Order: sequence, then structure tokens, then C-alpha cells
Amino acid sequence: MMKPFEKKLVLMGLSTILVGAILGLIAVFLLGELPPLENPSEWAEFVSSRKYLTSYYILAYAYLIPIVGFWAIHRQFSSDKSTYLLSFWGMILSILGSALPMASMGISMFAIPGFARMFISHGFDVVILTEGVFTTGNIIFMLFSGLYYLIGIILFGIVLWKSQSPSMKTASILLILHGILIILPEQIIINALSWIFLLISSALLIRFSRKNIRV
Repeated sequence: MMKPFEKKLVLMGLSTILVGAILGLIAVFLLGELPPLENPSEWAEFVSSRKYLTSYYILAYAYLIPIVGFWAIHRQFSSDKSTYLLSFWGMILSILGSALPMASMGISMFAIPGFARMFISHGFDVVILTEGVFTTGNIIFMLFSGLYYLIGIILFGIVLWKSQSPSMKTASILLILHGILIILPEQIIINALSWIFLLISSALLIRFSRKNIRV
């Protein structure tokens, strides 16, 4: 059984997932569709704009704020031996998968706009510059980051499914769909659906936790 202050901590932690999902949606709709790199003038103007930078700043918070929520899920289900290890590794891998992409996101936030300004002011070839950053090793690193996140989210989904609650089974499915869609190629519809699924799943989880955490 949890003490009252622990229940409050868990509910506050779960709310960070909800906040992260809302921020993710804001970032997706603020960014919109990125112009293709094959049209360098339009691309450079877009990625050097304030809208582009702001959307990525918001997206960084959207990925990092829910880390506390991953701990909260583990804390809530850690008392059950059948789900302890699943929730523990779900927490570890989800946190890794949220934190590691910050390296590639830093490229999008700082390096890419810099390349755009270099193209606008000096006419440098943005295709060559971008390909020089996104090497095979960097892409593999990003793929592993996404894989960690997906596995962690799937483990959490199994934990929620094991609760036998209909609302948690729904939350489990939506959470796993979020994990799958978030690592797919960036398109506004896919990204928006991913954050919407996380938003609904976290709302169901918060409601379930308010009713079922014993103090």
C-alpha cells in the first residue's frame, strides 16, 4: 500500500506524460510539413525560421518531461511480482529512448538552421552539409534510440494489459501504437496520431490510478 504522499507523487508523475503528449501535439502542428531538401531555397527559409526552432524546443520538452511519468508507472505496478521486472525494464528503456534522441534533436535545433543560414548567406550546398552530419553511424544510433523506446513502451503496455481493467487494456493498446508511430518517418499525420494516442492513454491511466491506488 502507498502512503498518501506517494499516491500524490505517482499521480503528479503520470500527469507529466499527459503534459508531454500535449506539448508533442503543439510541436507537430506548429512545425507542419518540412519542405523537401531537393528544394534548398524553400527548405533553408523554413528551417531558419522562428517557427521551426520553437517547434523543436517544445518537442525536446515533450520527450523529456514524461520521464518522471515512466517512473510513476513503475512505482504504481512495482508491488506486483508478475509485473515488477516488466515495469522496471519498461522504465529504463523508455527513459533511454527518450533521452538518447536529444543528441540528434540537437542537430535539428542548432546545426540544421546553421546550415540553412550558410546556404542563404554563402550558397553552400545544404545537401552535402546535411549528408555529412547524418552518417551511417549517426543513423544507426538514432535507430537504436527508437528501438529502446519502443521496447520500453511495449513492456509498459504488457504491464497495463495484465491489470485486467478494460480501461487499462485500451490504454495498453494506445500506448503501444504511440510507441510504434513515434519511430516511423516524420509525417504530420503519423506524428499527431502518436501523441494523441499517448494523450488518451495517459488520461486513462491517471483516472485508473486515482480510483485504484490504495493508501
